[in-house]
Amino acid sequence: MKKLYFIFLIIVTSPIFSQTGLSYSVDVEYYRGSFGCNNTNVPAQTRKTCDANTTMWALKNGTTTLISENITSTASTIKTYSIPVSTTYNFSAQVFCSCSGGVPSIPYYVCSEIANQVITNTGYTYNGTTNASLGVIQSLTGGGNAGGFSINPSTQVCIGTVMLKNFRPNGIVISKPGYNLYPNGTFTPPEYISGEMIDLIATAGSGPIPFPSEVYHWQYSIDNKATWIDVPVVAGKVTINTPTPSFTIEDILGADHVNHFGPIDFRLGYGVRGFTDSYRIIYTAGAPVLKKVAYQGPKCAGDNIQSLIVYFDRDLYLNEDIAPLYVQKATLSTPTPLQSQPVVEKLTYDDATGFYKYSFVDLGNLENNAEYKINYQARMSTVPRGTLTSSSQTFTYKEPQILSFQITDQQKPSCVDGSDGFIEVTITSGTSPFHFYKNSTEVTPEVSNGKYYIRNLTEGNYDIIVTDLSGCIDKNAND
Repeated sequence: MKKLYFIFLIIVTSPIFSQTGLSYSVDVEYYRGSFGCNNTNVPAQTRKTCDANTTMWALKNGTTTLISENITSTASTIKTYSIPVSTTYNFSAQVFCSCSGGVPSIPYYVCSEIANQVITNTGYTYNGTTNASLGVIQSLTGGGNAGGFSINPSTQVCIGTVMLKNFRPNGIVISKPGYNLYPNGTFTPPEYISGEMIDLIATAGSGPIPFPSEVYHWQYSIDNKATWIDVPVVAGKVTINTPTPSFTIEDILGADHVNHFGPIDFRLGYGVRGFTDSYRIIYTAGAPVLKKVAYQGPKCAGDNIQSLIVYFDRDLYLNEDIAPLYVQKATLSTPTPLQSQPVVEKLTYDDATGFYKYSFVDLGNLENNAEYKINYQARMSTVPRGTLTSSSQTFTYKEPQILSFQITDQQKPSCVDGSDGFIEVTITSGTSPFHFYKNSTEVTPEVSNGKYYIRNLTEGNYDIIVTDLSGCIDKNAND
């Protein structure tokens, strides 16, 4: 006799939402009210005995239910869910009541109430009123509510509280295009040199509806991820609300960037809420770092700058040079070279500072009272490397005051051998103390009413010279 074996395959089904494309993680906080179903639609004699048998909330995308939960406890419950990215969500809270009894007693009674919100990126609508202070983007940027119900019996829906909050994107990965080094199974952070554009990219996959641009909010950490700082808005650069930012480290750190060579971490997020894993880069100078600027302005009006010496933290490497090296007005961001130098192939060690210095050559003049900085770029075998600027090491060009004087009066000697002659000198501009010379010999004039008198002159010709504090002379003076 043959035995027949039957195998029964039992399939148990349950509501499972299958999603494709981009998604959010969201938190929902909910709890049941401790009161009964006090609804004005319920006959007055039954209100005290009509309790909420079933309370629930649901989140839908159009007609598709994404999540639904019964509310069974008066204790707060917080759960995290994954939902697809959408431009509109329908959020509802519902109560179903069944009751009987009352005075006088009535037959079994059923009541049901539902509250609906339509949530968009920029707000939510409830009972025909739009609230623009919440919404998905508000929840993304602040972590707070996108919408929700905090309902008590006076609202006619006796549910309790249901809050949809803390939207955050899923599945975004930060990378450097074309870079994926894992020697020995360990990721090696990419190196960026000063002046180089950060070209990281945040990849989110694809879907019928993209993330809003506010998702791509870049942050950085310069203390090994202990604190996170928002990448600032930088004029002329794309730094926020984009998966492909474009900026230099100096753009976001300013002059302080030279103090942060080494690891710097990036991520997407707001405040302490990170949306992605961090991505580390190594920031290097790529060039000698300028540590000091020694400037000596013109001695006299119309003269060239006396000296401009720049000091670097190290000597040049083999096959390394500096080109270009120039002065630029500090208020300008675009390159406008002034006092440009030839290719720098050698630096000189300075015992006093312990740095390596270079002295500018062929100096001229600049704009009076303007502040200037030093810009430069290193090259290795003529290939450009780090680009740096002396934003914290600047100097101000000041044109010396012109010395100008006139001989405003004179008196010849009363006789050939007399010594009662004098010359009156009026100084119209210049920096005191002034020195007076008669035929190359310094004399001390008499001062009266702001004028200077060189006295005891006998008959003859005199060469009068006046100098100021810096020994400058009036270049336009006539003998």
